Amino acid sequence: MLPPRLLIRDAAFPRGPAGPRLAALLLPAAALGALLLGACEYHSSARDGQALRREQQRATAPDQVSRGVEFAIYENNHPRAVVEAERMERYEREDSTYTILRPAADSAKAGSTATAAPATTAPATAAPEAGRAAANDSSGRVTTRIYDSGSEKTAGRDNAKRPTGRERGSSNASSNDSFSNDSVSATIRADRIVYRDAAGRFDARGQVVVTTARGKRLEGEHLTWHEEEGRITTPGFVEITTPTDRIQGYGLRADENLDSYQLGRVTGQVTVEDAP
Repeated sequence: MLPPRLLIRDAAFPRGPAGPRLAALLLPAAALGALLLGACEYHSSARDGQALRREQQRATAPDQVSRGVEFAIYENNHPRAVVEAERMERYEREDSTYTILRPAADSAKAGSTATAAPATTAPATAAPEAGRAAANDSSGRVTTRIYDSGSEKTAGRDNAKRPTGRERGSSNASSNDSFSNDSVSATIRADRIVYRDAAGRFDARGQVVVTTARGKRLEGEHLTWHEEEGRITTPGFVEITTPTDRIQGYGLRADENLDSYQLGRVTGQVTVEDAP
């Protein structure tokens, strides 16, 4: 009879064909465990990615969305600016509050399709006029009416300025909200307008057209209206047309009526009256 310790050693470490069979069973089990662990980690990371995307969408989504709206800026119960748009998105963030006004999605798509039409359907000389007519068309556009700012309205402006937005034709509009065109000093049409509350600034982009009550016209791609200063600026190219002049240039600085302005790299036609 063998010593007990030898029997124990042989039982713990079997010799002969039993050893390889045991190893053959243990290796697939270990591989299966590794695969299951990897699958769990993959599903966990996928769930984390989906949760992160949902959180990012919530962080970038507007706090308020309205359709078919009039967005108005008041000073002492008098309108300073009224914007008509098919869609309004209001964002209230920790560092800023702003409103994006744009056409409806289908209108914007239709507008882009229309501007991309082949030019062979009309003579080449008619192309500028066709583009001008499209820019004048208020359908699928955002329209802003700027009202005269008299001395009785601008007093205490900082405390009286308040932006409001409502659906057009809303039954909760007060009698003071009836906007008259008599005091409109300028009208701005653009593809999109962003209003930033703290700065009191309107940024208009995309085929911007400004027309004034005195028959002046401005065209460009990007324009900023500084509401409190009654000033218009453009960083790029613009064209200004008056009853007597037509000029082009860059870096416009002007009052909102286009009565006085500064322009760089000026070209165009200017009428000079003869001295008496």
